[in-house]
Amino acid sequence: MNKLFSSRVLISILVFVMLLPSVLPAHAAPTYAAAVKVGDWASYAPLNVTYHEKGGIFPEPQFIIDLNKTVSLTSTVEHLYTTTNVTVRVVTLFINATIRTEVENGDLMTGMGNLTYGLISGGLLAPDPIWATTGAPTINETKSMMFVGESRMVNILNLTSTSTLYGSKVSLEFIWDKTSGILLEGKFLTVVSIPSVGGFVEYSDIKITATNIFSTTAPDFQISVSPTSLSIQAGSSGTPTVTLTSVNGFAGSVSLAATGAYASLSPAGVTLASGGTQTSVLTFSTTATTSPGSYIVTITGTGPLTHHDAVLAVTVTAPNTAPYFTVVASQPASVTSGSSSTSTITVGSVNGFGGTVTLTDTVPSGLTCTAISPSTVTGHGTASLSCTSTTPGTYTVTIKATSGTTSHTTTTTITIAEVPSRTPSAPATIFGLAPTIFYVIIGVIILAIAGTGAYLVLRPKPKETTAQPAPTTP
Repeated sequence: MNKLFSSRVLISILVFVMLLPSVLPAHAAPTYAAAVKVGDWASYAPLNVTYHEKGGIFPEPQFIIDLNKTVSLTSTVEHLYTTTNVTVRVVTLFINATIRTEVENGDLMTGMGNLTYGLISGGLLAPDPIWATTGAPTINETKSMMFVGESRMVNILNLTSTSTLYGSKVSLEFIWDKTSGILLEGKFLTVVSIPSVGGFVEYSDIKITATNIFSTTAPDFQISVSPTSLSIQAGSSGTPTVTLTSVNGFAGSVSLAATGAYASLSPAGVTLASGGTQTSVLTFSTTATTSPGSYIVTITGTGPLTHHDAVLAVTVTAPNTAPYFTVVASQPASVTSGSSSTSTITVGSVNGFGGTVTLTDTVPSGLTCTAISPSTVTGHGTASLSCTSTTPGTYTVTIKATSGTTSHTTTTTITIAEVPSRTPSAPATIFGLAPTIFYVIIGVIILAIAGTGAYLVLRPKPKETTAQPAPTTP
């Protein structure tokens, strides 16, 4: 939470606090202790972040640049070492979908650590000091305010320091939830003006947008990994499943990231529907040179307003140097009913394995398979398995490879499709013409012929004349 401010800003704050006199005595001795528990979280969004510079000698600070590229900051309580010593994990989601993770630790009794103003003890009341140390700033006001749709009693701290040196001014305002001590809003203003040189003005306002600490109905999501622990040999890999679940009607995109050079996720993000679930596969892949030992993989799911973590414990053992074998079966293409589908079974030799491997199969009902040929392989080699069926469907055949007391299994999927219809299809072309055009032409010819016949039948016939006898010459 304290990453809202740069180191330069924090130095200014500390100098100011050291010079700040005690304003009011505490009304009673307050109790300093964390009022949060492990798993509590709060998300924040930058509301207004500006920087104006004059003179060209004050570059824009990195924390202002980062805040202007920030979508959300989510702080989650990770450890409570004592009643006052708290560790918080802060995940920043940027507009380019990248994620930055930082760990903060602080003591709520003394204010020591880098947690600083991000969290204070719960139950304090104006004018209590926020820490039990000499010169600690005191709460100015306790009153009711609205945050994340709820009316909360809050503790407000306003600090302002001005200096005639360079005309500088620093103003801070922090608002904490009275019950839990979490930061609800933080504002920071710095003004520096150096005559004839220049100066700058920087302002930031960060406010809470969601939390599970005092709001039980906020839309959210859960993340889990199964199994939660994994044991693999160096050179091999494991593939646990990560499951995300919508809570309280949450709907939206969740990006996923896993720590460690050996871990990857596919897909690296999911979209949850309200009340729905989605999964991603985490692959923990090692090489033969990976050092044996224990590894912790943290899977972080980050939504628009919050993030959650799941933890996978991985134990990597030394690679197997003894001779052993592997077996894998190919996945043949689909064939029609009555046709033969053939899978190739490959036996591999590792570390000089040279024993005899016997191959057997388990065939599901509805599928007929020939015997595996050959049924034994020495050292390494291939065998084939052919299957047929008259019933369309997808069949899984299990192949077992055994050598002595060691056995491995693999599967192949046989897909039988229906025989296509034997009804002849219309030709693509007729005499080089598309069928539609051809039949239109034929129709026109038929109409022309019919019209000609009708004309010949219906035309009027010429009148018949009687031949006259030739005149007789007297």
